Amino acid sequence: MNKLKNLLLAIFASFCVVESSAWAQTNLESPIDETPYPFTTQRSSLDTILDFYTRNLRIGLAVEEGISGDLEGGLTTPLSRIEFLDFLANEFDFVWYFDGAQLNISPQTDVETRIYSLSDFSGSETIRMLKALGIFQDKFSHRYDERSRTFLALGPTKYLDTVGNAIEAAENSERAKTGVIRGPSAGPNQAAPINLDRDGLENN
Repeated sequence: MNKLKNLLLAIFASFCVVESSAWAQTNLESPIDETPYPFTTQRSSLDTILDFYTRNLRIGLAVEEGISGDLEGGLTTPLSRIEFLDFLANEFDFVWYFDGAQLNISPQTDVETRIYSLSDFSGSETIRMLKALGIFQDKFSHRYDERSRTFLALGPTKYLDTVGNAIEAAENSERAKTGVIRGPSAGPNQAAPINLDRDGLENN
């Protein structure tokens, strides 16, 4: 547990996690919850609906080209925020990803599989790290193989990029914690090398 806490502190220093600063500065609301979202309309374009939705929650919006259409009629069943987004995604054939500050809308064709090589962390540790940083989303597929030290994720490009950046930062942080601290290069008071293990403890 202490190892994970130390790791997260190091990652925050080297990897800019959008959601942390965004929530603190603008009091954003998350669309990834079960808060009821009342929605009534006779006919609206997808652009108008998404713009209204994100403005209400005070979050950003990025919609890739080619995603458009009109929603006919209103909803007969009350939905939560996340259910409403899933409803729109099913109606207009897109995939969404919230990065903590911005709602990203991509076509279904943007979904791909990406494999990451793990050097210092197991697959289970990687998932715990992604969850602790608020990056991991259950809606996308994740698998890992401890034997080959590979981690697989399936999702939209922006999500996979964020996962990759977090894994890279974690791996770099862990390698930086293991090293040799040497004293002056010459002189009678030269300090002996101090070997640090991966948890930052002296290893004589």
